[in-house]
Amino acid sequence: MKRRLFIAASLFAMHLSPALAADAVSFAPQPPAIDAGAWVLMDYTTGQVLTAGNEHQQRNPASLTKLMTGYVVDRAIDSHRISPDDIVTVGRDAWGEG
Repeated sequence: MKRRLFIAASLFAMHLSPALAADAVSFAPQPPAIDAGAWVLMDYTTGQVLTAGNEHQQRNPASLTKLMTGYVVDRAIDSHRISPDDIVTVGRDAWGEG
């Protein structure tokens, strides 16, 4: 009797599992409150936009140095000169700047 009850409970639990998993996937969190004129959060590997605010508003870059650093690093990763797992050591003199 206990065995049948256990089997029935197990089958019932397995039957509910996919329904609960589907509900978890459809959960969409609220976008973060960001104090910026425009912003975009993208998945690095797929390029899919996860969330954004005023993403179509034209804006001047906040820092051309940051943009160029990102561009140069991305090109170096694409050409296999560096890896995303590389460790960069910053000297004391450079750490004190900026």
